[in-house]
Amino acid sequence: MKLSQWTVVATRMLLIVNSAFWLGFGILVIAGRHPALPNSPTLRITLTMLAVACSVALFSLTYFVHRSRLAYYALVVLLGTLALLTVLDDFGLADLAYLLLDLAALALLLRDRGLYLPDMTDSGDASRG
Repeated sequence: MKLSQWTVVATRMLLIVNSAFWLGFGILVIAGRHPALPNSPTLRITLTMLAVACSVALFSLTYFVHRSRLAYYALVVLLGTLALLTVLDDFGLADLAYLLLDLAALALLLRDRGLYLPDMTDSGDASRG
Protein backbone atom coordinates (compact mmCIF):
# COMPACT_ATOMS: atom_id res chain seq x y z
CA MET A 1 0.00 0.00 0.00
CA LYS A 2 1.42 3.37 -0.98
CA LEU A 3 1.97 6.06 1.64
CA SER A 4 -0.67 8.28 0.06
CA GLN A 5 -3.24 5.49 0.25
CA TRP A 6 -2.30 4.85 3.87
CA THR A 7 -2.81 8.50 4.76
CA VAL A 8 -6.22 8.53 3.10
CA VAL A 9 -7.27 5.52 5.20
CA ALA A 10 -5.84 7.18 8.33
CA THR A 11 -7.73 10.38 7.55
CA ARG A 12 -10.96 8.45 7.12
CA MET A 13 -10.43 6.65 10.45
CA LEU A 14 -9.68 9.93 12.26
CA LEU A 15 -12.84 11.47 10.83
CA ILE A 16 -14.96 8.47 11.85
CA VAL A 17 -13.52 8.62 15.38
CA ASN A 18 -14.24 12.36 15.40
CA SER A 19 -17.83 11.69 14.34
CA ALA A 20 -18.21 9.00 17.02
CA PHE A 21 -16.83 11.43 19.60
CA TRP A 22 -19.54 13.97 18.79
CA LEU A 23 -22.25 11.32 18.90
CA GLY A 24 -20.96 10.09 22.27
CA PHE A 25 -20.82 13.65 23.58
CA GLY A 26 -24.43 14.16 22.55
CA ILE A 27 -25.48 10.97 24.33
CA LEU A 28 -23.64 12.02 27.51
CA VAL A 29 -25.27 15.43 27.45
CA ILE A 30 -28.84 14.20 26.89
CA ALA A 31 -28.36 11.58 29.62
CA GLY A 32 -27.30 14.33 32.04
CA ARG A 33 -23.88 12.72 32.58
CA HIS A 34 -21.74 15.72 31.61
CA PRO A 35 -20.49 17.12 34.94
CA ALA A 36 -19.83 20.69 33.77
CA LEU A 37 -23.29 21.46 32.38
CA PRO A 38 -26.19 22.83 34.40
CA ASN A 39 -29.31 20.68 34.66
CA SER A 40 -31.30 22.70 32.14
CA PRO A 41 -33.44 20.60 29.76
CA THR A 42 -33.36 23.30 27.08
CA LEU A 43 -29.58 23.51 27.20
CA ARG A 44 -29.19 19.73 27.16
CA ILE A 45 -31.52 19.31 24.18
CA THR A 46 -29.84 22.12 22.25
CA LEU A 47 -26.33 20.80 22.88
CA THR A 48 -27.40 17.27 22.00
CA MET A 49 -28.95 18.40 18.72
CA LEU A 50 -25.80 20.35 17.82
CA ALA A 51 -23.51 17.43 18.71
CA VAL A 52 -25.57 14.94 16.70
CA ALA A 53 -25.71 17.36 13.75
CA CYS A 54 -21.93 17.71 13.93
CA SER A 55 -21.56 13.93 14.03
CA VAL A 56 -23.84 13.45 11.03
CA ALA A 57 -22.08 16.22 9.10
CA LEU A 58 -18.64 14.75 9.76
CA PHE A 59 -19.73 11.24 8.84
CA SER A 60 -21.54 12.38 5.68
CA LEU A 61 -18.68 14.58 4.52
CA THR A 62 -16.25 11.71 5.16
CA TYR A 63 -18.33 9.57 2.82
CA PHE A 64 -18.62 12.23 0.10
CA VAL A 65 -15.13 13.76 0.29
CA HIS A 66 -13.86 11.68 -2.66
CA ARG A 67 -16.92 12.40 -4.75
CA SER A 68 -17.34 16.14 -4.39
CA ARG A 69 -15.13 19.21 -4.28
CA LEU A 70 -17.79 20.91 -2.16
CA ALA A 71 -17.59 18.09 0.42
CA TYR A 72 -13.80 18.49 0.60
CA TYR A 73 -13.97 22.23 1.18
CA ALA A 74 -16.89 21.90 3.61
CA LEU A 75 -14.95 19.30 5.60
CA VAL A 76 -11.86 21.53 5.77
CA VAL A 77 -13.97 24.47 6.93
CA LEU A 78 -15.84 22.34 9.49
CA LEU A 79 -12.65 20.89 10.97
CA GLY A 80 -11.02 24.32 11.09
CA THR A 81 -14.08 25.82 12.78
CA LEU A 82 -14.24 23.00 15.34
CA ALA A 83 -10.53 23.45 16.12
CA LEU A 84 -10.97 27.20 16.57
CA LEU A 85 -14.02 26.76 18.80
CA THR A 86 -12.13 24.20 20.89
CA VAL A 87 -9.30 26.65 21.51
CA LEU A 88 -11.69 29.49 22.36
CA ASP A 89 -13.57 27.45 24.98
CA ASP A 90 -12.37 26.50 28.47
CA PHE A 91 -9.36 24.37 27.64
CA GLY A 92 -8.58 21.13 29.47
CA LEU A 93 -6.99 17.76 28.85
CA ALA A 94 -10.03 16.39 26.98
CA ASP A 95 -10.03 19.49 24.78
CA LEU A 96 -6.35 18.95 23.99
CA ALA A 97 -6.99 15.34 23.00
CA TYR A 98 -9.88 16.37 20.77
CA LEU A 99 -7.88 19.24 19.26
CA LEU A 100 -5.02 16.89 18.34
CA LEU A 101 -7.50 14.48 16.71
CA ASP A 102 -9.13 17.32 14.79
CA LEU A 103 -5.88 18.92 13.65
CA ALA A 104 -4.40 15.57 12.60
CA ALA A 105 -7.38 14.92 10.33
CA LEU A 106 -7.22 18.47 8.98
CA ALA A 107 -3.47 18.25 8.31
CA LEU A 108 -3.86 14.95 6.46
CA LEU A 109 -6.74 16.33 4.39
CA LEU A 110 -4.67 19.34 3.37
CA ARG A 111 -1.56 17.22 2.73
CA ASP A 112 -3.42 14.87 0.39
CA ARG A 113 -5.60 17.48 -1.33
CA GLY A 114 -4.39 16.25 -4.72
CA LEU A 115 -5.99 12.86 -4.02
CA TYR A 116 -9.29 14.46 -3.05
CA LEU A 117 -9.20 17.11 -5.80
CA PRO A 118 -7.49 15.23 -8.65
CA ASP A 119 -8.25 17.77 -11.38
CA MET A 120 -6.18 20.47 -9.67
CA THR A 121 -2.63 20.88 -10.94
CA ASP A 122 0.24 21.81 -8.69
CA SER A 123 2.18 23.82 -11.23
CA GLY A 124 0.85 26.16 -13.87
CA ASP A 125 -0.94 25.43 -17.10
CA ALA A 126 0.16 22.19 -18.80
CA SER A 127 -1.03 23.35 -22.23
CA ARG A 128 1.67 26.02 -22.55
CA GLY A 129 4.16 23.62 -23.60
